[in-house]
Amino acid sequence: MFIKQFYFTCDLNLIVAKNTRLEIYLVTPEGLRPIKEVGLYGKVAVMKLFRPQVRIISYFFISPLTYFK
Repeated sequence: MFIKQFYFTCDLNLIVAKNTRLEIYLVTPEGLRPIKEVGLYGKVAVMKLFRPQVRIISYFFISPLTYFK
């Protein structure tokens, strides 16, 4: 779980991984507003959000706990 600017540079987002679900919320003065909920195949082991210096948007990296072929 972490809080970063993900969708837009002016908005603050909360990104949560719960077992096989990924949830993205918008942080507002009134509370959390859900933006996106995604089902994943496998549990999340690593989440990393990064923004290259020359880009406006952020990239989101997710690594599963196990890899199935």
